[in-house]
Amino acid sequence: MPSEIQVKKLLRKNRFPEAFAGKYAFSPYMGCSHDCKYCDGRYEKYHFEGDLHQDISVRINAPELLAQELPKLREFGPICISSGISDAYQPAERKYGLMSECTSILAEYDFPVILHTKSNLMLRDWLNWEKINRRSGVNLYVSITWLDDSMRQKFEPGASSASERWELLRIAHNAGFKTGVLAMPLIPGISDSDEHIRKLLTKTRELDLDFIWIAGLTLKPGRQKDYFLDFINNEFPRHLQKMTGLYLNNDQYGAPLNGRQFYRQIMPLYEEYGFTDCIPHQVFKGKFALYDEISILLHDMQKLYRLKGIHTARLKTAAFKYAEWLKEQKDYIAHRRNISYNVIDIEIKKQLASGEFSQIIENRKLTVFLQRIFLNNKFLDYSTLELKDETDLTYTFNGNP
Repeated sequence: MPSEIQVKKLLRKNRFPEAFAGKYAFSPYMGCSHDCKYCDGRYEKYHFEGDLHQDISVRINAPELLAQELPKLREFGPICISSGISDAYQPAERKYGLMSECTSILAEYDFPVILHTKSNLMLRDWLNWEKINRRSGVNLYVSITWLDDSMRQKFEPGASSASERWELLRIAHNAGFKTGVLAMPLIPGISDSDEHIRKLLTKTRELDLDFIWIAGLTLKPGRQKDYFLDFINNEFPRHLQKMTGLYLNNDQYGAPLNGRQFYRQIMPLYEEYGFTDCIPHQVFKGKFALYDEISILLHDMQKLYRLKGIHTARLKTAAFKYAEWLKEQKDYIAHRRNISYNVIDIEIKKQLASGEFSQIIENRKLTVFLQRIFLNNKFLDYSTLELKDETDLTYTFNGNP
């Protein structure tokens, strides 16, 4: 049985905001009865006591705290409903209904929302989600690694069926939500074949979703690794020897011995289907403060350009210079509650317009590129590295930035 607890604080602020995890985050629960066999929430360093899929804690005062904390937030950015060790729409939510209350509260504020889930229970609160999307925008990221529900049942016994999750994404996309598939983790020798990956990519493309993000299995030494390998031994014994061998290195982050080989496998598949190994710019554009959006964009550009074989030394230097400048601005405002963080955005727009932004990042060419994005309402297409707008006009940022 779930245990009901009172917590003193709900929202966590992410020090380094990102398109995946947003600016702030919370979950009404600890633990998760989806019982995904690979879940790294079992890892000891997450400090979860007991059985992850049985000992569920219910933060019974989550809606109350959310209502108290939202008005006090000083910086704009997405509220991410997620946790490494829980799903807000896991089975306990059917009884407690905390997300119904939380979404009703979120619909009264101007913060965009990111939801990570493996459940179609979100549809119960659909009217609230539509209100949030109309007001500030919703990004729905659904974890799906199977099209075959018999396999899903083995690996994710407590989660919604694969077909229910694909249908949830279809409904959300048609309602104007930003939507993506988190195809992670793919299991070595079981779900990481080109054929299986192509099926996931094809389904994502058929539904016209915004992205699919594919990742391999990580097994961190300790409870997570032991639990998963015991499961493999019981359900897929012929894969045990190979699986054990792949993770003999006991990497602290759980990476297998052939991790690079897996990414060499999926990169051409991404390109073939018009996807990339990042959450696209158009998905998070306008949902962060401008200063944070630039940070995320510069980080992503380094990754994308490296994958294209383009040197990124000058881009890396510019990103570092910008991070230093931004930290100085934030530190100054953090201790002066009478000053809004919006002044940073105002200053950036002013310096972009005048060209003086190049003095911050010491890169005139990149400054011109950022001017085209943020002064002309364009976004960077991550698959082509071209700038696009609603009329699909393009501008390519060629060469070493």
